[in-house]
Amino acid sequence: MSTESFTGRQLALMDSFIGEEINAPWFARAWSDARRQAMTAGERQRGGLADALNTVFFALEDYSFDPDLWESGDLTDDDLLREVSRARDQLSPPRRTKPTEANSKDLPHTSI
Repeated sequence: MSTESFTGRQLALMDSFIGEEINAPWFARAWSDARRQAMTAGERQRGGLADALNTVFFALEDYSFDPDLWESGDLTDDDLLREVSRARDQLSPPRRTKPTEANSKDLPHTSI
């Protein structure tokens, strides 16, 4: 999916949050804005993609953007990260991880 669509932006934001490129409050605001824009633009999803996006939407309903307004039962930043990761993992193809020293030995080696 193109990141030029608002739905594509939602997915890119999910990946950035999971990859620790953005923090939870920034993710929550930007993702919610992209969701509103997707709805206004008439972007509608079905199946697994819709389920994953709805998982994030409902998690954000239980997350306080403002730490001063946090109440017992609200999701923490770590809780939100777990929910977003779970939602993203529902999608195919799964997000890619960068090779690390620990897993780079499993990469195919090519010679020129």
